Amino acid sequence: MSVNPDGLGQYTVQLDTLALPVQPTLTTEIVVRYQIDGGAEQQQRLDVFVSRVEQEGETVGALYVYLLREADVVDAEESGGTIEIYTSVNGSLEDGEYSFEFVNVPPGRYYLEASTDNDGDYFVFDQGEARGAYPLLFENSFIDVVDANITDLSFDVRYQNFAESSASATDTTPNIAPRVLPRHASTGASEPAIERKLVRP
Repeated sequence: MSVNPDGLGQYTVQLDTLALPVQPTLTTEIVVRYQIDGGAEQQQRLDVFVSRVEQEGETVGALYVYLLREADVVDAEESGGTIEIYTSVNGSLEDGEYSFEFVNVPPGRYYLEASTDNDGDYFVFDQGEARGAYPLLFENSFIDVVDANITDLSFDVRYQNFAESSASATDTTPNIAPRVLPRHASTGASEPAIERKLVRP
């Protein structure tokens, strides 16, 4: 903790996970009360996600890499619900990088993203998960699949810090809506394919 006499600065929040219920993940909030120049007291609520899943080394742990179809993203925007994932694969970790391959992807427009699912609820890209999107998180763009393989696309995947997680909770873009993992991933389509892309943690 490093603060000045007015109480402004950086504060450290520490949790005793042994005192918490035995669950893989927990969600709570911190309420910060403050005054500006002696004015009326205000408060800000900050969401806190607690996970017993430990990050090892420079990786984010078990990672899902997946595609979202344009139509499914549009449907979720209109309904305000979750986004159905078209297909997903597990990222294969080697030397600090995840590789992955999609085969038999039909022509169309897709988002390429990655996320952990530490709480095992089949929802990814939600609060507390490591997240990434091509080419940049929160500035992703569609990939057009036509009639040829697409290779060598890379993007970062990481856990958001406290400020980023709190700010993202108010964002209304499709980047924030949780995605639903398919229980039985299968495209059953023909060429072209998306193959061998790297996701860097």
